[in-house]
Amino acid sequence: MQIPVSAGILAGGKSTRMGENKAYLEIKDESFLYHTIRICSCCDDIWISVDDPAKYPALPYPMATDEIQGYGPVEGIYQLLGHVKHPYCLILATDMPLLAGELLEALVNRLTGDEECLILRADGRLHPLCGIYRKTVLPVLEQMREQKVHKIRSLFDRVKTTYIDLEEMGFSVDMVENVNTQQEYETLKERNKVSQ
Repeated sequence: MQIPVSAGILAGGKSTRMGENKAYLEIKDESFLYHTIRICSCCDDIWISVDDPAKYPALPYPMATDEIQGYGPVEGIYQLLGHVKHPYCLILATDMPLLAGELLEALVNRLTGDEECLILRADGRLHPLCGIYRKTVLPVLEQMREQKVHKIRSLFDRVKTTYIDLEEMGFSVDMVENVNTQQEYETLKERNKVSQ
């Protein structure tokens, strides 16, 4: 039987390299944020991590607000895990416009219940913001916040982490390609994968 999983979407980043809020960039007439929400159909509990709820006045989903501003994904994941209803939470960044629901379903189906983190790896690179985290890591994240550890990868050395290769699952590395700059966004649009 499939383990129930919540979804937590990180929309609170500073987007300094992009120069504007990446959550509102569009892919085929749909914002990055709403694309990410839509492909989470395998989850019946969806939360959005934000730095400031006022930036998302019309969002019809519950929001988990950062307590420590500018801390990064460690803070967002910590807040999301404290709010979601299921023991496991699929954590996703909003800046992967080619991500598909089929990949998320395949990831959720790989959960055995033994992992504390199930992290995607593609081309040998870890993708911590496309992975599944268990609420049991909350005390470790709290300790990392207290120690001012900003790198989420530090968590994986401290808890039971399983890595899963995207290629082995049969999906393209393009799916986890993230968009950080205007140039990367323009390149994607030129490739006719993303439209304004």
